[in-house]
Amino acid sequence: NFKKAKKVAFDTLLKHQISNFPIDIKKIIKSYPDIKIITYSEMAEKNGVSFEDIIMANGSEDGALNYSRKRQKFFIAYNDQMVPKERVYWTLAHEFGHYLLKHHLKTDKVSLLRNTITIKEHEVFEREANFFARYFIVPPEVVVESGLTDHSQIMEHFKVSFKTSINTLNFIKSSLEKGFSFIIPNRLKPLLNKFV
Repeated sequence: NFKKAKKVAFDTLLKHQISNFPIDIKKIIKSYPDIKIITYSEMAEKNGVSFEDIIMANGSEDGALNYSRKRQKFFIAYNDQMVPKERVYWTLAHEFGHYLLKHHLKTDKVSLLRNTITIKEHEVFEREANFFARYFIVPPEVVVESGLTDHSQIMEHFKVSFKTSINTLNFIKSSLEKGFSFIIPNRLKPLLNKFV
């Protein structure tokens, strides 16, 4: 549900009074009492296993959102050795999206690994989390209203990777070709107009 993912992203920007980019994603995530952030390196050291074992356990080279029923807490685990570092920023926003979109409540699993949920569920959850991440850390409305038309401008203003900047520009272009428009919602204008 892309409409919901976009709304949740905008609601979260408003809740945290985001008026500038890049967002301090770790600070925002840490403000939620039921989420803990942990790096793959910390997990490997804590469990006495290799870094590769942690990648395998999380089912992702980038990161994962897991839930501990015992602790009633979510854990965002991420690969702290990823290059470029902007990829970490995207990964944290993506996993945070899974949390805010309540994907764990839509399945009885503690993890959203590919092998623990259906292929269809996995595809839907991943697309929604990506949509959330885009609208949270590099909102197309802000890109358009700021007049940013080059990937290097987007990379500089939002501190995102080359891939994210290109994907954002392609998304904007294809959406405009389909007749969509990008206007900052009135409820966010007082915050985001400072950036634009």
